[in-house]
Amino acid sequence: IMQMILARRQDVYVILGTGQGKTLVWQVPVHLENEVKKEVVTVFLSPLRALTRQVKDQLATTSIPCIVTNKVRRANEIVGGVWIISYEDLRSSNIQRVLDELAHADRLARIVIDEAHLVLDREWRWALCNIQYAAMLAVPLIVLTASLPPCMVAQLDDVMQKAPRCTAQSSDSHVPGAATFATAQSR
Repeated sequence: IMQMILARRQDVYVILGTGQGKTLVWQVPVHLENEVKKEVVTVFLSPLRALTRQVKDQLATTSIPCIVTNKVRRANEIVGGVWIISYEDLRSSNIQRVLDELAHADRLARIVIDEAHLVLDREWRWALCNIQYAAMLAVPLIVLTASLPPCMVAQLDDVMQKAPRCTAQSSDSHVPGAATFATAQSR
């Protein structure tokens, strides 16, 4: 999975239980890229402030630069590393413009969508058009969830208007760390 993420040719859906390694799946490639190409940015979309703080604290223990703000005005304000954006802040036309600038400058490596199953929940539907915007950028998505039943991956894809490229899922939710991988077509 990490090799697919580093290759940046396909979307990756990661369905693993809590504590089974979703964070490592996207952070290890970011760390490896940051050692070589420091100007590359990974955007991490988070639905909750608590998750934003958790990711920021995790990245603070690494050499990966991290920015958590909705006040970025130009792509050159982001040196590299990880830019954490809330689902809500993604609706800002300014943030969308900066994402476009990063993508067009080939500096946007990927977009990580945490807790992606939430967009299927009525209470979170307001976030859907924001997520759809991110999904339309010409960069791979890393879609993370612990609680999406594998049979609903296609439904998530439909609402995000994307075709699945790769899916990693826990083969047995009662066995920590157990995973099976199925791949589909590349970008």
